[in-house]
Amino acid sequence: MEKNKIKKYSKGMMQRLGLAQAIIHDPDIIFLDEPTDGVDPIGRKEIRDFLIELKNKGKTIFINSHLLSEVELVSDKVAILNNGKLIKVGTVDELTVSKEICVIKTESPINGELVENLKKSYKFNLDNNIIELEVRNSKESNQFMDELRKAEINILGFNQKKTSLEDMFIKSISEKNKNE
Repeated sequence: MEKNKIKKYSKGMMQRLGLAQAIIHDPDIIFLDEPTDGVDPIGRKEIRDFLIELKNKGKTIFINSHLLSEVELVSDKVAILNNGKLIKVGTVDELTVSKEICVIKTESPINGELVENLKKSYKFNLDNNIIELEVRNSKESNQFMDELRKAEINILGFNQKKTSLEDMFIKSISEKNKNE
């Protein structure tokens, strides 16, 4: 095995060797290009866990990747580039959490007269017991939930809507290209 040429190894094994080469001298800053490309799901998780371990040891890791779901799992900060130009930068939450849409989960679906009354004052989509509420501020979301409580609707959960990093990337690139 030790006499095998690297080019004979699988893509996943070559990725692991590349990672080993990048960290062999214990650098503080590590640059990785598509570190999980061609790696099976178990290997991707192992690499992801290893990168998190390095990050927790204080290492700075720059990852270039098209696998945005992987980037989302390990990154503290993300930069989106389009044709070599920086178009967005921020934490994953800053880039993926919507400040305008709240998701409210109720114990049971709301319907009938309550829905009609709420639609007079609020913009929302309803799917069984999941409500996606468009808001301008936290006061508006609190007022909506007060209306639900007055109608004796139990609220099980409340979150800001989150999109994937990939969806945010596609939207950002599309908007950027449209404006050019």
